[in-house]
Amino acid sequence: MDSQSVPDKWVAVIERFKELQSPSQAWVKRAAMDATPDDFWVWLMDTANGVAAVAANLANIDRGALMRQLDNRGIPRNHTNRNTSAIQADKRLEDLLAMMEDITNPYADTVLDGSKSWMIFADIHCPTTDPVWLRRGLAVARVLGIENLLAPGDFGNYDAMSHFALKQRGTMPRLQDELAVLRPLFVVFKETFTGERVYMITNHEQRILSQLKQEIDGDDLFSCLLKDGKFVDDETCLIGDVRFIHPNRGRKVLSSQANEFTLSYEQSCYVAHSHRFFDGYANSGRPCGMLGGLFWKERIRYYMKSARYVQWENAFWVYRDGKMFPYPERTDWSKYGVE
Repeated sequence: MDSQSVPDKWVAVIERFKELQSPSQAWVKRAAMDATPDDFWVWLMDTANGVAAVAANLANIDRGALMRQLDNRGIPRNHTNRNTSAIQADKRLEDLLAMMEDITNPYADTVLDGSKSWMIFADIHCPTTDPVWLRRGLAVARVLGIENLLAPGDFGNYDAMSHFALKQRGTMPRLQDELAVLRPLFVVFKETFTGERVYMITNHEQRILSQLKQEIDGDDLFSCLLKDGKFVDDETCLIGDVRFIHPNRGRKVLSSQANEFTLSYEQSCYVAHSHRFFDGYANSGRPCGMLGGLFWKERIRYYMKSARYVQWENAFWVYRDGKMFPYPERTDWSKYGVE
C-alpha cells in the first residue's frame, strides 16, 4: 500500500504504527492501536478484502494484534466490503456446487444425438449371438441406411469369468477365445455402421471388471480389448429424450420394469437384460418397451439348464425421429432380403 492509496485521515495512524517497532515501545504501539476508532479497522479489512494476514501487513502490526483489535471491537475477522463479499460468496458457492456435482454424480447421463437414426442391438452376448437375428439386424440397417449403433449392454458373454461357471459342468470357452470372435464382430459393426458405435458396459462386462477388482475403468479396458467404438461405463444412456436401461436384475412379469422406469424417470424407457420383448405404453401413457436382443438362447447354458421360467424373445429396434420402431419375430423379413 502506498501513501496515495490511504485516506488522509489514516495516513498518520499507519505512519505512527510504523514508527513504533522496537520491543521497548510495544506498550506504546498497543495504546496507539487501542486509541484508533472502529472505522479504521473496518476500512483496513475492506482494503485487504477480508484477508487478515494482508491487513496486518498493510498496517505494520502483527496478525495477533490485529485479531485482538477485531475481537475487542466486535468486528468480524472476515469483514469485507459488501460488494466484494457478495462477489466472493457467489464464486465460492458456484465452486462448491461444482464440487458437489462431481462427487455425487460421477456417472452423469450419456446423451446421444437424437437427430440421428440409431440401430438398437441389446444383449448380443457374443459369441452366443443368434446368426439369424444378426443377419436380420444388419440387413435392416443397410436397407434403411442406419449409420449409428447403440448396444445397451451385454455385447459379450464372458462365460468363463462368471461365478456361475463352477455350476455349469462342461468346458467353458476361454476369455481369449471369446474375444477372438468379438473383435471381428466389432469390425462388421464398424463396416456397417459408419457413424457412431456406442456400447454400454453392464453386468456381463462386469464379469471381467469384477475379476480385476475394478482396478481399471470399464471404458479404458474395453477400448484396449476391442479397439473400436465408444464405451459407456453405466447401465443407462439416452438418445435424445428416450432412455435405455440395462439393470442388473430382471423381472418375471413382462413389461413391469419398462413401466416402472418410465414412471420413475418421467421419460420413455426401453429396458434390456431380461431377454423379453414388449412394445407398449406405461401407466402414464408414455411409450415404453423391453428390448429383446440378439442372444442365441439355444447356446446359452444357464437358459438351457435352469432359466426356462420365462420365455426369451429375440428382437431389435430402430430409433428414428424421436420414436422407437420394433423388429420382433413377426416382422415381414422378406422386405429386407432375409428370412
